[in-house]
Amino acid sequence: MSGSVLFYFFYEGQMPISGSSGPIFGFIGILTFLAVRYFDRISANDKRFTVMMLLIGCVSTFLIPSVVISVNLGGFFGGILVAFIDSLFKEEKVQTTE
Repeated sequence: MSGSVLFYFFYEGQMPISGSSGPIFGFIGILTFLAVRYFDRISANDKRFTVMMLLIGCVSTFLIPSVVISVNLGGFFGGILVAFIDSLFKEEKVQTTE
């Protein structure tokens, strides 16, 4: 949804667009937020996966000529915002050992 909002305000082209890159970048944004927030709790493989998804997303955004950048950025930052708002309402559960 956030990708569509940014598209509406910043895209000046005349042709209609379609695709699913906005929601995909939303999931990448959520993944990035969680990887940064819980950096010490996730495995090295998960960190590597997050970095690879970011790199693939960035490279494909700028190398494929028909990709609308505002939709991808809107989805990414919308995903970060959703994950941040969700983290405000989640209670941290700390495991203690006796």
